Amino acid sequence: MDASGWLALSGEPSPGLGDATKSPVSRRLEPARNITEAYQECALNALVQEANQVARELGLKGELPVTRTNLVEFFVLPRQGAQSWKAIGKIVTRNYAYYASKDNKFCYVERTHPEEEVARWQRHYLRPISCLDTNGAYYLATQWLAAVSIDVAALNRECELRVQAFTPQGQKQGSNFLPLYTVYWSKGGEGHGSTASVRLFAPTRTLLHLRVEDPKYNLRRPLTVE
Repeated sequence: MDASGWLALSGEPSPGLGDATKSPVSRRLEPARNITEAYQECALNALVQEANQVARELGLKGELPVTRTNLVEFFVLPRQGAQSWKAIGKIVTRNYAYYASKDNKFCYVERTHPEEEVARWQRHYLRPISCLDTNGAYYLATQWLAAVSIDVAALNRECELRVQAFTPQGQKQGSNFLPLYTVYWSKGGEGHGSTASVRLFAPTRTLLHLRVEDPKYNLRRPLTVE
């Protein structure tokens, strides 16, 4: 697929692509400690099982197996809150955080320390603008989305696609870029946030985040917590 006609390069941050730990769902999860032991056990087991499945589907190196003993932290909503918000919680490993917070489905995976990696990559991987490969970034992002059962065809049909590469000096001023791409779909143009997004570092095929904000495009089965 040649998407060059509707792909854009920008040094600006993507709208609506903030760290999931700052999201309203995460803020709701923070105080959710008063949960019954039985529910906590079931919800945590469901999150761990789903994280293992997602890690396998995405081919996340160094993640498997995800177990309760190697979690860095976790948050589980109490039963009443989970039923009201259709959100279960999140678990965090050394490398990634996994969220099930929209329609009780897995919806986000995020790298835990991306700032450190980006700083290191900037020292070694800056390239001239002529090496920009937005189509390659799009292909990798859509392969990952499809692997976790996200409806890429519907996103392309119903949303506007953009691909942004990181230019440390700004798009107009810099002659170099970092092959750190954000591929995202949005409705309503710039400033309206993303419907789905993937951030990736192309040279090492490192996934920094995959986020699906609208569960309409998420074909995964909801997690079951009894």
